[in-house]
Amino acid sequence: MKKHHILVLAIGMLAMVSCKDEEADPTALTGKSVTYSLFTGSNDWGYQGEVTFSERNDGLAVIGIKLDGPTGTSKFPAHLHFGQYSVEADMAAMLNPVDAATGEGKTLLTQLANGDEISYAELIDFDGHIKVHLGDGDNKSVILVYGNIGSNPATANAANVANCASW
Repeated sequence: MKKHHILVLAIGMLAMVSCKDEEADPTALTGKSVTYSLFTGSNDWGYQGEVTFSERNDGLAVIGIKLDGPTGTSKFPAHLHFGQYSVEADMAAMLNPVDAATGEGKTLLTQLANGDEISYAELIDFDGHIKVHLGDGDNKSVILVYGNIGSNPATANAANVANCASW
């Protein structure tokens, strides 16, 4: 009987040791997110959409852009800019392009163009805006969608959208 108790105790201790807490995957999403509207910039193209900032376990942000509009084979350049969309502002970060076939683009944002690191918590309070362009070169002045993010008001006035100061 005593051997039986020792065996049960040993198996129980072994089970406790082998069931250590698994560490959370730092790349997994926490479930926290903030979504902002992206408004039509050029009526010639008729896109609209939204941008969602999702927090990862490591505190970084995944930026997801989803556009509704015509499909195709193009890749639309997307940028995070400082300030409100109505001010000609420098680019804060180049984002991955939006695929016209799916209307989607995703970027893991770790730092700004100036080298400053940025977290999800800082991004959702950031003084900035998002712009998605028709293309590079001659097409970079065509803004498909735009929208303030972070600390800026979610307003829309396509007549007041400023061109990009740098790109």
